[in-house]
Amino acid sequence: MIANQDRLCDAVRALMLGTIELDSGGGGSGNSNFTREQRFCIRDAWRAFLQQLRKQLAVGNKVPPPDAATTAVLTGTCFQPDSPAAVITLKDGSRWPPRPQKK
Repeated sequence: MIANQDRLCDAVRALMLGTIELDSGGGGSGNSNFTREQRFCIRDAWRAFLQQLRKQLAVGNKVPPPDAATTAVLTGTCFQPDSPAAVITLKDGSRWPPRPQKK
């Protein structure tokens, strides 16, 4: 589903909410304007991430948010820093992935 441009946002959002401990406030947004190669890179990153954590996830546990480098490729911010494939609005009003730091 991630490689499909029309389903990218929904697929990444579902993966984020299903696997990562995020205190979702219910809102969010997304961006499906990634090249085919970028979508495949995001897909492959999710495959590797899920494989690495398969034992935890198999028993119903979610995992803490990953480090910034992993988050960047899972959400596409490594390609489009200001416009990830999916954004989750958290209960405290912040978002995940976090907005990029301005230099």
